[in-house]
Amino acid sequence: MKVEGTKDVATSLRRAQLEKWKKLGKSTDDVFVNVLKLDDKADDILTNPKFDAWVAYNRLTEANPEAAVLTSLKTRYGENGLSNILEMGTKVDSVKDFATTLQTMQLKNWKELKKSADDVFANVLMLSGKPDGLLANPRFSVWSKYLEIVPRRSKLDTPMIDTLRNHYTDDVLARNLVDAQAVPSTKSVAMNLKDSLVNKWVLERLLPKQVKALLLKSETADDGMVLLSQTYSARYKEVYGRYA
Repeated sequence: MKVEGTKDVATSLRRAQLEKWKKLGKSTDDVFVNVLKLDDKADDILTNPKFDAWVAYNRLTEANPEAAVLTSLKTRYGENGLSNILEMGTKVDSVKDFATTLQTMQLKNWKELKKSADDVFANVLMLSGKPDGLLANPRFSVWSKYLEIVPRRSKLDTPMIDTLRNHYTDDVLARNLVDAQAVPSTKSVAMNLKDSLVNKWVLERLLPKQVKALLLKSETADDGMVLLSQTYSARYKEVYGRYA
């Protein structure tokens, strides 16, 4: 006689439990809060085995289970909190695919609502506070992904650097980009943003002495800021043929 494997037994038991909840008329919300008691486990919720059971119950009872899960989590944690949860989930192999699916749906929802880059940055993801560590914030990665799917008026549009300049002064922004460049995980994006900032100054015809005064005026000025000032001077001369 073939003995049912442990995994098969567990699957059968879970299916029976899900059917029992359905027969009792339990809502997905009731199961989430009162049965599985998932309401206080936001940080690691996607990797919680009980969360997997709740998703399975959604698939049993909801016509569009992924949308139902997304809506329920958004109601509980807000767009901001949910964005953080999903972005962290995309880094975990066991839940990466599901987290990516939900994240893609969330970004698409913002796009359908025609949310601007600035609106998502400041009002949805709440990123407009102190810039320290901004580029390492998981929600900054979410914002970057959103910028990749929203339409631009032209190829010359630069929504990322433009939004950052809307919320931070150039000296503060430059300081944080220099710091972020020293961190391996944010080095690449920091370098790209520094290049974008330099290009903005060039287009605005800021004189090298103006940029030098801007970057070196504070006590936090260091070799990184000096190098950025020198980089700008060289770039200015390259474009306009002279120092000033």
